Amino acid sequence: MTESYLYNGQSPDEHVASCPDCGAAIALLDEPDPAVAPPPTLREAVLSMARRRRSPAVLGVSTVAVPYAEQVALMDDLLAELSEPQWEAPIAKHGTVGGLVEHLADNDATVARFLGARFTGVPRPAVTPAHRRWREQAGSLLARVSASSEVLLGVEVALAGARPARAPLRQAMVQRTFETWTHAEDIRAATDRAGSAPRAEHVHMIAEFGLALLPRAEGAAPRRLRHRGADRARRRQLDRPAVTGLRPRRRDHLGRRGGFLPVAGQPVGARLLPVRRGRRPRPRP
Repeated sequence: MTESYLYNGQSPDEHVASCPDCGAAIALLDEPDPAVAPPPTLREAVLSMARRRRSPAVLGVSTVAVPYAEQVALMDDLLAELSEPQWEAPIAKHGTVGGLVEHLADNDATVARFLGARFTGVPRPAVTPAHRRWREQAGSLLARVSASSEVLLGVEVALAGARPARAPLRQAMVQRTFETWTHAEDIRAATDRAGSAPRAEHVHMIAEFGLALLPRAEGAAPRRLRHRGADRARRRQLDRPAVTGLRPRRRDHLGRRGGFLPVAGQPVGARLLPVRRGRRPRPRP
């Protein structure tokens, strides 16, 4: 029976070993097929279909806890460096650096009380330094949020501010991150220290929250904001809300020096538009 498999008296393996052409053909058959690039539009088509079939992702626990933890750590280090005279450095609206830290602790307590965090009921005792009161309350607040579920992040809580406003806990934690950062910047400015911006992805989250708090009443006159770049001054007119989901309220959380808004057409981490409180651009002649 083996005669039919012989080629010039050789077995197939013997023939392949002695014939360069057949050996090359066998080697080619053993190689995998070359990869074929997918159509250029395939990725966008798949992503577009996915976006239509599912709702946008919400901010998870770590997404709101990590930025707040970073700002709390930076503020804690900053306050630990202050000398006694620097605690008395003047800051508009809050009097001194110490008064500003008390204000921050009071606003943190708005969310801390909801979570049952400790140190929320201490009414500014003289024997309790402002740094300690703020730090212990912020640490307890952070621990409670980190241990919470994403379901709890969707529960509406009171936002800090002069006017009543409510939003999901996840947005309230973005506000806590925002205010901790802006007040740390106020303290750095009052004590001649360099500023420190959050990471780009955290700035993006903060900027979206800040945009949602801009006045959005129907019929209100558009606001003009002036931005001076390296080459020329620019104006941005805000005539409609960029982000929805929060009720309009005063921008008390922006701090003495205001906050930042992303300039249209620019990545948030690349260019931010400063918004100054209490200042209106002078009309052009």
